[in-house]
Amino acid sequence: MSTHVESVMNHLVNHRLSKKQQMRWSPEGAHYLLQVRAELFNGTLRDGYRTANPRFCGPTGFSCAGA
Repeated sequence: MSTHVESVMNHLVNHRLSKKQQMRWSPEGAHYLLQVRAELFNGTLRDGYRTANPRFCGPTGFSCAGA
C-alpha cells in the first residue's frame, strides 16, 4: 500500500511543480505539504501541532472549556 501512496504523491508533486500548471507549487510549498502529509501518515501531526500551539485541545479546536 505504501508503494501505491508514494506513487500517487510523486505524480501529484511532479504535476503541481510543472511549469504548465496555472496553480503551480513552489518547491518550498511542496516541501511543507509533504512534511504535513508524512506527519499525518505517521500519526505525529496532532502532537506536533499541540507543541507549537499549546491552546489547541483536540478535535474540537481551540475550545478548552472544561479542560
